[in-house]
Amino acid sequence: MTKREVRRTLEELFVRALPYRRRILAGAVLILLTNGLVLTIPWLMRGAIDALRRGTTSGEMAAYSAGMAALAVLQALVRTASRMALLGSSRKIVADIRSRFFHHLLRLDATFYDTHHTGDIMSRGINDLRLLRSFYGPGLMNLFNTAVIYVSTISLMLYVDPFLTVVSLAFLPVLLLLVNRLSRKVYRHSLEAQQKLSKISERVQEDLNGIQQIMIFAQQARQAASFARLADDFRGENLAIAKLRGWMLSVIGGVTGVGGLLLLYWGGIRVIDGEITLGEFVAFHAYLAILTWPTIALAWVINIMQRGIGAMERIEEVLEIEPAIPTPLDDETPSSLPSSITRKSIVLEDLNFSYPGADRPALQKIHATIPWGKITAVVGAVGSGKSTLLSLLVRTYEAGGDAILVGERPLTSLPIACWRSSVGYAPQEPLLFSRSIAENVAMRRPEAERSAVLAACRRADLVSEINRFDKGLETLVGERGLMLSGGQRQRVALARALFETPPWIILDDPLSSVDAVTESAILRALAELSGDSGIIIAGHRLSIMPMVDNILVLDRGFLVEEGTHEQLIAENGVYAELVRKSRMRERLDA
Repeated sequence: MTKREVRRTLEELFVRALPYRRRILAGAVLILLTNGLVLTIPWLMRGAIDALRRGTTSGEMAAYSAGMAALAVLQALVRTASRMALLGSSRKIVADIRSRFFHHLLRLDATFYDTHHTGDIMSRGINDLRLLRSFYGPGLMNLFNTAVIYVSTISLMLYVDPFLTVVSLAFLPVLLLLVNRLSRKVYRHSLEAQQKLSKISERVQEDLNGIQQIMIFAQQARQAASFARLADDFRGENLAIAKLRGWMLSVIGGVTGVGGLLLLYWGGIRVIDGEITLGEFVAFHAYLAILTWPTIALAWVINIMQRGIGAMERIEEVLEIEPAIPTPLDDETPSSLPSSITRKSIVLEDLNFSYPGADRPALQKIHATIPWGKITAVVGAVGSGKSTLLSLLVRTYEAGGDAILVGERPLTSLPIACWRSSVGYAPQEPLLFSRSIAENVAMRRPEAERSAVLAACRRADLVSEINRFDKGLETLVGERGLMLSGGQRQRVALARALFETPPWIILDDPLSSVDAVTESAILRALAELSGDSGIIIAGHRLSIMPMVDNILVLDRGFLVEEGTHEQLIAENGVYAELVRKSRMRERLDA
């Protein structure tokens, strides 16, 4: 990381703390008061010892003892209050950053998630935020504490005896130089450790998602060995950090020890010569002892600060990414688009689209009209661009320009939340949330009545199976819907798309996991809806094609044919070949 990047990250860390500046300032003042109380105790001890040398009464010694005890109790209370102020602020600051981070993730589009692993994102949102909490909490608190102790203690030591102060702290500049060099190495290893932890999170998330495949193909040993290598790399970085911290502690301990020996020798001589009193020598020694812990803690504070800066840099890497598509969060309560827009044909004019980093375009020079109130099918071989076209229509990806028109308006000009509220979409791979069937179906409007949910389930031919569940619509589907069969998951996703009959229904291969009887029931329901919605279906099962109104045939990203089932069969082109292959597969299956 360059100096400019470090400066920018520190500025960002400062900005995040600004809303809680009063509480942090109060904590800093309490730390100042705490150390004032701590430093007063050796001063009282100095007075008590000098009083003993010149002769004193038991009452005076009792007063000194009571004063030191009262100061100790008071500083403990004030120290607790300072910790509550600063540590409490750290929780609030990190809670704000966590909330902002998650909201930003909701704003980002599919291109971000295509290029960033889930495990890495989770590591940034959990492990890096934990490091930030340490930065704003114990790190900031000990930084304040160390600064106050150094300034105030050294000032008192200079007041007592400037010569002894110089002798005791003669090696401090060398100490700071060594600690600075070691801290740079700590930072580099800390950043590497955070990145390796991200890789571990990625591997765990990936392997848990594919645990059944790992077991089926007997790859447990290989995956375990691969994970062990990642864990060893992570351990190596942490061991390097531990060694550097050990060196820091050794250097700090050695330097402070030498300072103590020099103090003992020269301080003893000055007491013998009568240049300082025994009480002043004891107080001076106590002040040097007070400096010992902050000096030792300096290595830990530097480590916390360096890791916090690295964590903030990784968080900012995500926060600085701007979504290519405007976010629904910009319009929390989207209003419905007027029917004069949504109940119009979708026109594709010279539509071209390429995925980031792809060798060739996924769609090229597409010109077509998709009428509202009809059923349009999109067919083609694997990789022909069917799913890509549907993703552009729901704006998972952005086509840009005027390539897609809805009601004579560019799709990109419509508020995305409003447009998506007008579209019911079932993706090729149905994903259900670990909630009830009803909550998954009524995701668009969670407060909807159960009658509306049942109506959508009826269109997806799901009611009979729901009735067999003990809890009916309230049945929990499990993580990613694993408590349901593949066909049931697909139909729940289909019911979600058909919920409350949106103006446009876009279905990506929605019948691949259902049997022929269920397929016929669903197709009848879709035919009934076609007068109230524009329906677009992409899929490989060509048995449904005779019932659709128009068919778009894609081949390697180009629109090569368009027409009805009968027209395309008569042309004996790409579509006719697809039909022949489909029928051949059906006969082989039979």
